[in-house]
Amino acid sequence: MRASQITRRRRRWNLAAALLLLSGGQSVFAQEPQTLPTADIRIKPAPIRVDASAGEDKMVKELVARYGERLRAEMRTVIGRADQDLIKGLGGGSLGALVADVIRRTAEQITGEPVHVALQNSGGLRRPIARGKITLGTIYEVMPFENQIVVLEISGETLLAIIRHLVARGNERITDALSGVQIVACRGELKSALVNGRSIEPHAIYRLATSDYLHQGGSGYTMLAAARTAIPTGVTIRDALLTFIRREAAAGRAIVAPTDERFRIECPER
Repeated sequence: MRASQITRRRRRWNLAAALLLLSGGQSVFAQEPQTLPTADIRIKPAPIRVDASAGEDKMVKELVARYGERLRAEMRTVIGRADQDLIKGLGGGSLGALVADVIRRTAEQITGEPVHVALQNSGGLRRPIARGKITLGTIYEVMPFENQIVVLEISGETLLAIIRHLVARGNERITDALSGVQIVACRGELKSALVNGRSIEPHAIYRLATSDYLHQGGSGYTMLAAARTAIPTGVTIRDALLTFIRREAAAGRAIVAPTDERFRIECPER
């Protein structure tokens, strides 16, 4: 077929397509095809180097600088104060215990139900909070993740498995944090565990609040997948912590660490 014939046929197809659209989808020429011809498009990928040789985009640089300064100013906002250094340690330390308590309290407020235990992994807390002013940026550095609070219903047997895992993966200086549990351990082995002063019943049901990251098996807590129900709260741990600190500041109170003993090492003398 000659090129001129191909061109004329394409023009007729284009005209038919236009008339088809104007007529509400009904063909005005029965002898013409009712579908548009397909095109053979071939894409050949090619690598593009993105490094210093690409140069600097002035508009992007100005945009980042403008919003970056606004963000830095916001992060310097003081939202509260701490009466002591909040650090990680046994039972989560002062920092972990505080965060675990905030998770538990927030979960109770959202669900309207008592929450027996809360769990926060030490690795999710990325810096201590120094005594003195607490800025918005400090909390974003402590908790840089978007981990959300989830409330799980688990058996006492699963709760004991969680506590054993916590004890085994900790050491004599730092462990993950639990709220509502008192633990006695020795050399990575659990000796006893109480929930709010009572022995854990293997067949009883307990409500545990934690992060969606741990619920999905993070930090080796794969046993959390056995939860009977999971209630997402839609609230991040960071936002819960920010709300708590601001509320305490509004009431004229400084942030203080929980004082109850949550993790004790007792080993018999050899």
